[in-house]
Amino acid sequence: MALVSLGWFLTMTLADNGANQITKTWALQSADAAAAATDAAAIRAAFNAVCDSVEVAYGLGERFEENTITYPAAGINNQDKASITVRLLTGNKKANLKIPAPKIGIFANETGPGADVVDILDVDLNTYLDVFKTASEAYLSDGEVMEEPLSGKRISAKHSG
Repeated sequence: MALVSLGWFLTMTLADNGANQITKTWALQSADAAAAATDAAAIRAAFNAVCDSVEVAYGLGERFEENTITYPAAGINNQDKASITVRLLTGNKKANLKIPAPKIGIFANETGPGADVVDILDVDLNTYLDVFKTASEAYLSDGEVMEEPLSGKRISAKHSG
């Protein structure tokens, strides 16, 4: 199993006069990040010259895909989630984030009632949650950062397949 590069992609979000948005994606021929940035700028300029919609956002990135998938064991389902409530750093607000197919190790116990309660002191869970703290790797929605986890539980979402 290996994640292999599928190459570079440009994504543009466009809005019309009714504020309706669409997203267009281009697979780039670029060999590296610098070439992708140059190519994306050229595509954006060329496309904006032929499209009356307004460019409201764009994204540029490299996509990776597993070239030999080995699926997890029976019983591992993405509709089973750990739902975690966290306190945000600003405004004494809270946010909720979900982890699909959570590992049993992030729960208070492997069986019984504790199997449905997230252990907010779990080391692996906190390593993940730390990516949402100030000066870290990512934001929660709306550019918010996390102060601390408050609670969590196991939930099941409707299967969409």
